[in-house]
Amino acid sequence: MSTFLKSVHLIAFLESISINFVITPSMEERRTRIDKAIDAWVEAMAQAQLRTKAQVKATSKILSGIGINFGTAIEPFFYNALKDKMALGDIKFDSIHENVKVKKKSGSGICHTNV
Repeated sequence: MSTFLKSVHLIAFLESISINFVITPSMEERRTRIDKAIDAWVEAMAQAQLRTKAQVKATSKILSGIGINFGTAIEPFFYNALKDKMALGDIKFDSIHENVKVKKKSGSGICHTNV
């Protein structure tokens, strides 16, 4: 454990057991330095948390875009591969549709498709 943490723990311990002790100027200076160090550390952690939050948001946006672009690119690939043979390996299709959007009405089980 660092000297800094030992000092913080000692001060917290002495305050918790309510021992009245005389704080000398050098002790007060040390405590002030410790308080400033703690404040600086808390501020640094807050700034790091903000940077991390911004990075997660940016990464999420990028990955979302990749997924959308991937889907946009793959749909025509499969449609073009299926439109002539209407089969994918052993799986045979009766019909295929390009750019189908599905809308479901919640609760009723009714499914509307726009072709």
